[in-house]
Amino acid sequence: MQIVQEWRRDHGWWRLLARDVTAAVVAREPGDRVMSVDDDGLDAVCRAFADIIDAKSPFTYRHSTRVADVAPSARILVVSDMYDALTSDRPYRAGLSFGAAFAILERDRDSKLCGIALDGLSAVTRS
Repeated sequence: MQIVQEWRRDHGWWRLLARDVTAAVVAREPGDRVMSVDDDGLDAVCRAFADIIDAKSPFTYRHSTRVADVAPSARILVVSDMYDALTSDRPYRAGLSFGAAFAILERDRDSKLCGIALDGLSAVTRS
């Protein structure tokens, strides 16, 4: 938890979370080909993610893309980034608790968000 707190002070702390969620997903689904999210890989994921997400509506997939059509690494990045956004303190509100943030994420399980990535997030954040 100390490492997470240190990374959280930096705006890029979610990189560590994305790596940990990736590891949890790979451990749960070893047959899936999930790209490792290291610093170089994360740049590739971000480029792929930018191609999928409509800039006008950041969390709406273009052309009604199904979760299954989105690369596994991008699914992990979406879940990690949304968790960061929900739990981070903002000038206009305090960050949500894990339970409150996870309840919001669970509403979109298997429709907009990957259930396997959510399970990985749960395993990482509760440990």
